[in-house]
Amino acid sequence: MKKIWLHTSSTLAAGILLGWLIFGNEKTVQQQVPANVLCAADGSLQAYTCSMHPSVQLAQTGACPLCGMPLIPSSEKPWADPSKLKMSPEAVALAGVATAIVRPTEVVKTIPLQGKVVADESRLYHQVAHFPGRIVKLHVHEDGEYITKGQPLAEIYSREVIGIAETFAYSQNNPAIIRSSRNTLRSWNLTEDDLKDFDVKNNKHYKPVTVKADFSGYVLKKYVNEGDRTSNDYMAEPTRLFDIADLSKVWVEFDVYQEDLRWVGKGDEVTFTVRAYPEKVFTGFVKRISPQVGENSVTTTIRLEVDNPHKLLKPNMLAEGSLRVKPQGSASIQV
Repeated sequence: MKKIWLHTSSTLAAGILLGWLIFGNEKTVQQQVPANVLCAADGSLQAYTCSMHPSVQLAQTGACPLCGMPLIPSSEKPWADPSKLKMSPEAVALAGVATAIVRPTEVVKTIPLQGKVVADESRLYHQVAHFPGRIVKLHVHEDGEYITKGQPLAEIYSREVIGIAETFAYSQNNPAIIRSSRNTLRSWNLTEDDLKDFDVKNNKHYKPVTVKADFSGYVLKKYVNEGDRTSNDYMAEPTRLFDIADLSKVWVEFDVYQEDLRWVGKGDEVTFTVRAYPEKVFTGFVKRISPQVGENSVTTTIRLEVDNPHKLLKPNMLAEGSLRVKPQGSASIQV
């Protein structure tokens, strides 16, 4: 029994010693490898490793310091600069890598905008009938028609105007009445010349009065039809016949999100397009920034004033624009 125990103890001791020689000695041997051998200074050198011990990376051929096996070339280069990336031509083509020349450029922010064309309110006019009566004929029948100042718009039969004509015919010897009648005509935007065809004495004065355009522009909206009555009993509000707009200049209003407002300023240039002419780029400048945000809205409105010499832009056209701005405090960078 004692011999068996001695034999077993000898076998166990031999196993421990053998394991230490195989595994525990790896660290010792690796630590003894000179640093200048493990890590060369030139990143272009070929590294060599052991197929049994990949942790071994040497700068020259030879035998593995751990097991004595011949070293083989390694695809890894532990001494290469980690900030540099080297790729083969095949890898470059596969990855689709492209290069660009380094040059200074400014950082800019592009804000997309959605809006529409509206009539310039300073060029929007209300054509009215200044005197009471009944419309017997209209010379303008549809929205969109272009009219010029002085053009006949409507014929209105007015008993009140006929009464003024009769006063001029029969009351020439009463200056006060004549003066009052002239004031009444003035309030109706008429003169005695408008009554020259009224032949009262020959009973040929029961005729309509021609209303002429006070402005030139496009008819945006027609409010009346033949047979309608107009009213302007001296100080009462006159009847609106048409809305007329001069479209040689228009406004374009865009919505801007609140978070983008800090980049927008008066005078900023905005480029935009409309669906009717998608190939044409229009340009305008910010004229006004609304001082308030719409109720239940996350946007506010900016307004451009745009020249429109060819009348291509029309009210209510939808517009898509962009505003390029340089963020405050930005500087040129190399790209």
